[in-house]
Amino acid sequence: MIPPKYFKEVGADTFAQKPIGTGPFALRTWGRDIARSIWDASPNSWRAAKHLNRVEFVILPEPARRTQALMLGEVDVAYGIGLIDGEELAASGMHVEIGRLPTVGGLTLPNNRDGSPLKDVRVRQAFNYAVDRETIAKLILRGSVTPSANGIEPGVFGYNPALKPYPYDPAKAKALLAAAGYPNGISLTARVLATGITDGEAMYQRIAQDLAAVGIKVEFRNALGPDWVGMWTSGDWKGADIISHTWGGSTYMDAQRPLENIMCKKQGAFFCNPEIDAMIEESSKTFDPVEREKKLHAVLAKLYDLAPALFLFPQTDVIAFSPNVTNIAFKGRFLDWAELDIKN
Repeated sequence: MIPPKYFKEVGADTFAQKPIGTGPFALRTWGRDIARSIWDASPNSWRAAKHLNRVEFVILPEPARRTQALMLGEVDVAYGIGLIDGEELAASGMHVEIGRLPTVGGLTLPNNRDGSPLKDVRVRQAFNYAVDRETIAKLILRGSVTPSANGIEPGVFGYNPALKPYPYDPAKAKALLAAAGYPNGISLTARVLATGITDGEAMYQRIAQDLAAVGIKVEFRNALGPDWVGMWTSGDWKGADIISHTWGGSTYMDAQRPLENIMCKKQGAFFCNPEIDAMIEESSKTFDPVEREKKLHAVLAKLYDLAPALFLFPQTDVIAFSPNVTNIAFKGRFLDWAELDIKN
């Protein structure tokens, strides 16, 4: 909650740099010149930190470097660890937490781009049949997740348990491409967020291989976070045919929020189907939970066939802790720094 008096006094720009909050730690410095932000314990907080006087967040872009820093004792907690590294850290005595989020990653398959082969539903379905998600989940993602049938995960209101992930069927993918008029395949480009996604680089490499095997050549290019946000909100994908996409079920734990991302009225919309829009609008006006859930099930079943995305996997958080760290507690998916302690 924003303090209204202070906000009015200093304005939005100053407040963004010098906010006032009630949390257990207060920001001392963003650390642009030292590649780390420093937070001091706030003794006047209503939930003051019980053990730590200061927390420093160190910027280490590469997962391997974060693993190394933990092993060398340079840091006490490491976020965004690769799953294989997590197994090795656990074997060496580190504490490793793997959290599965109700947010599903995928690739957009737009139906509203003139001249794009993706306008044909058969091409979009071919994408989903071409990728061996079971093997990716088992080998690259170490069995931490299972393939998603759509953008909604169990626990999110509206999840349709009757839908099953597209099976791996490269022969069917090739047949669909040929039926759509592309017997010799297609070539596309994709801009994706690989950093911040557990083992994202390896996952996209394997996806590119599977797609190429059926004649879909996709050149994957990494996008920085701010660039991706600009593309997602504006619809200007800087020449790319596809961008990465997450179905954010964790925001409200309700299918309505992620489904709004595939509506015609979304700013920078990549997919438009008036029938789907009407179904989503109707569900939002239904207050009986049983009836509303049925309507959401129907929306997801319809979308399954329309394939607005290459549905992939729920996202994971992999966090590793030094053996010196105690009182590890989470609030939802977030680490509770107010409880954390570090043995000297």
